[in-house]
Amino acid sequence: MLSGPILRRAEPARIFIWLVASKAVRVNAEIYLYKDIQTSKENAKPIGFGSSTSIALGEYLYITIVIARADDQRGLTQRSSNFGYRKR
Repeated sequence: MLSGPILRRAEPARIFIWLVASKAVRVNAEIYLYKDIQTSKENAKPIGFGSSTSIALGEYLYITIVIARADDQRGLTQRSSNFGYRKR
C-alpha cells in the first residue's frame, strides 16, 4: 500500500474510498458504525459494502476507488455517526 485508504467522497447512499498500491489488487470494503466495532469487533454488522479492482497508471502504480453502498434505505451519511472499517 502506497497511500490510503482515504475517504474521497461521502453521499447519502454511498462512500467513495481511494487507495494506491504498487501492484494490482482487489479491494473489498465493509463500512461499520464505529460504536459497533468498538463494542464487539467479531459481531459487528456492516452497514455498507463495496468492491473494486485497481487500474494501472504505471508499472508500479495502481489506483483503486471503491464505492461502498448502504445496505438499507437509511443510507450512510444520514446516520449522524462516525464510521469505521476493518483491515483484512
